[in-house]
Amino acid sequence: MNESIQENIIIYDWLSFSSKIHTVRQIKEIIGFADVTFQEIYGFYGYKKRITYEGVSILYDGYTPDMGVMVDMSGQGCRTFETLGTGDWESLFELIKRKQDKKHMNISRLDIAYDDHEAILDIAKISVDTESGYYISKARNFEVINSNKGKTVVHGSKSSGVFIRIYDKAKERGHADGRHWVRLELQLRDKNALGFIQNETAIGKKFRGVVYNYLRYVIPTENDKNKRRWSDTAYWQKFIQSAEKIRIYQKPGIEYNEKNLETFVLKNSGNSINVFRKIYGDNNLILALDLKDNVANYSIKQQKLMEKYKGKSEQVPAIVSGYQRTEFSRLTENSKFKEQVEAQ
Repeated sequence: MNESIQENIIIYDWLSFSSKIHTVRQIKEIIGFADVTFQEIYGFYGYKKRITYEGVSILYDGYTPDMGVMVDMSGQGCRTFETLGTGDWESLFELIKRKQDKKHMNISRLDIAYDDHEAILDIAKISVDTESGYYISKARNFEVINSNKGKTVVHGSKSSGVFIRIYDKAKERGHADGRHWVRLELQLRDKNALGFIQNETAIGKKFRGVVYNYLRYVIPTENDKNKRRWSDTAYWQKFIQSAEKIRIYQKPGIEYNEKNLETFVLKNSGNSINVFRKIYGDNNLILALDLKDNVANYSIKQQKLMEKYKGKSEQVPAIVSGYQRTEFSRLTENSKFKEQVEAQ
């Protein structure tokens, strides 16, 4: 994920859906990975086969004929979808909604995360309030976890229809620069996930509605044992208001830089490029790429990266510079050995 973002945002952080009417190739085209080289690994979720690419898994060949094809995007996969796939959540959700009426498609999991960079949510305070029972939740279970990656507070179980997790994302990522980054994750399953994408209101309002209906942190009132009459804490009110104000989904994606460019080209297209070279030759490869070159076809991130190096000398890819360093070291060692032999 692009960790340079410093404003409070709401993102999709996991998506699982299946289709009984699409082939693996058609699913790749729908999410924008038709030309990507996937890696085949072991099956999962009752499917015998699975292919994966940067957090995006496509599962097929189920143990029963009606299982169809399943797509499983982790948090990393969601960022990959936004950066290298179509990134079009609206169209994807619309397709699922349209086809689920006849049971042709189904959404089984959707995670939505709120990232707080403005110190609205204090994970230490939330941990204390949770252990003190100063909250109202529809979940029976809660847990406060302390580890070397910071504090985590959970409400509910991962297998339930709604599950909430609040944790110190900065500590989890190993940031030691004092930044505030607390994440509240909302995990929805089955009908709850479908209900979220069917709701046509702004993402912040939808998110606020589910969270506030499921969990509230409250201030204990003396002589009143009915917690449902207790007022919300100031920080929970502020969090709810902040989330509701977010009207447009911003795609954080992956930070698009030279390293990611090199990884994508060599890891996913390297073999195809080499086959092209062997058949048509290097000159025709360069000519074909020049003929295809059109600024209008580049994404905004690609255009910005090209603009960054406009007028500068050609860069050396990391894989090449690494090879050059190794080769230089080898030659140096050989030279020293030769000098030692001649000195004898």
